[in-house]
Order: sequence, then C-alpha cells, then structure tokens
Amino acid sequence: MAKPSFSRILIVNDDGFDAHGIKLLERAVANLSDDVWVVAPKTEQSAKGHALTLKGIPISIEEISDKHFSIDGTPTDCVLIALNKILGKDRKPTLLLSGINRGGNLGDDMTYSGTVSAAMEGALSGIPSIALSQAHESEIRWTHSEAYAGKVIEKLVEASWSDEIVMNVNFPDASNKFTGIKTARLGKARVIPVMTSTISSVNGKQSDIVTTELIRKWDNIEKGTDVEAVYNGAISVTPLSLDMTHHKTMQELSMKLEGIEFGL
Repeated sequence: MAKPSFSRILIVNDDGFDAHGIKLLERAVANLSDDVWVVAPKTEQSAKGHALTLKGIPISIEEISDKHFSIDGTPTDCVLIALNKILGKDRKPTLLLSGINRGGNLGDDMTYSGTVSAAMEGALSGIPSIALSQAHESEIRWTHSEAYAGKVIEKLVEASWSDEIVMNVNFPDASNKFTGIKTARLGKARVIPVMTSTISSVNGKQSDIVTTELIRKWDNIEKGTDVEAVYNGAISVTPLSLDMTHHKTMQELSMKLEGIEFGL
C-alpha cells in the first residue's frame, strides 16, 4: 500500500522554534509531503495551555527561512497566525502536528499543555491534528520518537477520525523495553505545587515573590490509561474530544432543574 501523502503539513510546538523535538518531527514527515511549514514560538511556552495574546499586544513574526517562521507568542497564537496570515485561509493545511514535546503530556498534564492546546486549535479550525510528546524519567532520550513518529502519524491518518477529536500521542522513555502501541484513556495524577518564596524590597516597599514548580505523583496507576501504557514501554494514543460536556450529568440535571418554577 502506498504511503499517505498530504498537500500541506503545518508543524507547531510549545518548546520553541529551536527545540530538538520540532526538528525531529519535521524530519519524520519529510517523506509525506514536500510542502511542510514550521510556525513555532520564539521562546519556550510550556504549560501555557490554550492562552492567546490579546488586548492589542503586538506579536512579531520572523521568517527564519523558507516555510519556517518564529512567532513571539503562544502555541495557539502560532496556529492562528499560520492559518490566517502566513498561509492564509485559502491555503489551509491538510494536517497539523504539534510537538514533539520535551516531556510527556499524560493524564491531567493535558489540561496545562501548550502542545495539546495547539492541536486543539487546529481541530477547531477543521484540520486533523495530532499532539506528540516524548516522555522521560530523568535524562530525556528521543530514541522511540525518532524511530516511530513517522509510522505512527501515517497509521493514524490512514485510520482517520472525527473533526471533533484530537489525537494525543506519547512516546515511552528509552529506558523501558519497547512494547508497541496502545490506545488508552487519560490517567490521573496527584499534582503537588512546590512554591519558593522570597521577599523583594523596591523603594522601601516589600513584595512577596513566589516561584512555582509542579511535582506529579502517579499513584495507583490504573490499567488502560496512557500512564500505564507509557510506563510499560508502549506508545500511547488517546483520542481527546473537543466536546467537554459531561452528557450523563447534563441529563440528570435537566430532570432536576428544568421543572423549576420561577414565577415569570
């Protein structure tokens, strides 16, 4: 069977234009299209989620080379600027890839992730979108994403999916024996904020300055989750829905709320 091809691929990330993972991803899809565009943040934008730059704040666009642009903004800014200015609405890509992120985007991490949010923005614009991340335990090693990213992307696109879905892919750490690929639901983490506080004095006025880091504790890893798959050496693939409605609760609430008399 011939490999799938695409008229245009857009690559974004949240680690920044010069990150190793985005260069790896561009190499991985070089045989899928001769029209690959890279539009990425000028600096690292990790954990910025779905943030947009608004309120008239200017965003600079720098053309680094042919089809390669650096944006002084968030991952979501990169997608919107790519679609509406750099490429233009009549030249929409047929596939959007976000990553490959330095570090996993597993379970609850998805809610913070600029990598996943950029893919969501692509899906909201009607573009099949995949977020890709390389999990690591201590030192990051790109062995599995280097070896398998291209094949995973090809197989996902062959399978196809609804416009309401974003694919979230995580590659396991190379210290684990590679065990293949698993479809999996999101896992759960216990997130512990660690805050360091210092006192700053400017013009006689003191301010409390806080820096924050997050430590994740993957306690009681459940079977069938992306966390379990990656920790057992597998590539995890999780379809994420743009529809965040919890339909069962909505139905239960409708029976309790919609009969209320307000005396209107």
